[in-house]
Amino acid sequence: MHLRSLIHVFSGAVASILLFPSLAYAQDTLHVVSRLHLPIEIARKLGWGDLRVGCRNDNTILLPLVPEPEDYAALIVRIDQNGAPISQIDISTVPGFEKSEILDFAPAPNGITYVLSSPVIWGRVDRKEDGTVGQRSYQLGGAWLLKFDGDGQFISKAPLSPSFTSPKLAVYTSGDLFLVGLGPGQKPGPNLVAGIFSSAGTLVSPVSLPDALTHDPAKGSLPHLVPVSGQDGNVYVIRSLDSIYPGEFAAAATISPDGKVLRTIVFHGQPAQTGMVMPRMVNDRFWFALWQMTKEVHATHFGEFDSMGALVAVHSTEQRSARPVCFTPLGFEVLNGPSATLDVFEVNAH
Repeated sequence: MHLRSLIHVFSGAVASILLFPSLAYAQDTLHVVSRLHLPIEIARKLGWGDLRVGCRNDNTILLPLVPEPEDYAALIVRIDQNGAPISQIDISTVPGFEKSEILDFAPAPNGITYVLSSPVIWGRVDRKEDGTVGQRSYQLGGAWLLKFDGDGQFISKAPLSPSFTSPKLAVYTSGDLFLVGLGPGQKPGPNLVAGIFSSAGTLVSPVSLPDALTHDPAKGSLPHLVPVSGQDGNVYVIRSLDSIYPGEFAAAATISPDGKVLRTIVFHGQPAQTGMVMPRMVNDRFWFALWQMTKEVHATHFGEFDSMGALVAVHSTEQRSARPVCFTPLGFEVLNGPSATLDVFEVNAH
């Protein structure tokens, strides 16, 4: 999903409170230990949908900003634990990327930030008589891998080789990358491709993803895969459950630095008709935002799953439209959309 389309929360409907029955998992309420108001120039440009974030080893956070409709200058801002901006990655300073789209990004353990970006070849915005955006269209070039240092200064760029569409990435401790996206193919439906890439954007070895990540019960839908760097040195490719379709389930696969699929995890225990989106990891635990499609939004709930995929706890908040960010020594950090704050929650061990 392009960052510019993230400005909506959910298309056509909203997430609501889940009234969970008392099952074989713990239930608690997360309590705010600190609330920090984000600078207005950051808060008004955040995409409040399926938010992609970068959690750095120094406990600072990378957030992509959504530019104005006519502005194709892609930005990623780095904020500290107090929500204050420290630096920014300005893609428009890269030659040939004065107008561009951020496809994905991820910080490396050494402080380098890798950004997948495509230059905008052409674009136009048609506005209505009242000045609001009526239609917006643009065309992107191929995907490139850009490197920036810890202060947001440009280092290098290289085209992905081979290139594919809608790539997502995670970084190994070695500096190699795991990428997954859509490749060219003749078969019906989406052609998911994955592989280990060098830091120069070149394929080192292809990876064959397990069926749990690629199965297609909707016949033509694209699984939403999110690669996440694990603290054990592996990459976890997590399949979100962003549609309630018969036969759909959330899953994850552990991919070693040499491209081997070490194991596959199928998440289970959540109530029926429950979506699982915006995955995060802390130690060997997986966290998802849980949702159901109804008329109102009352609270946000997070499901905590163990390393075997079993739901061990449902954590509730009173915040409306809370978006998970990072786990830091301060606690579980969440972006609270309506109040434009960075909230930190205390998490009890389960």
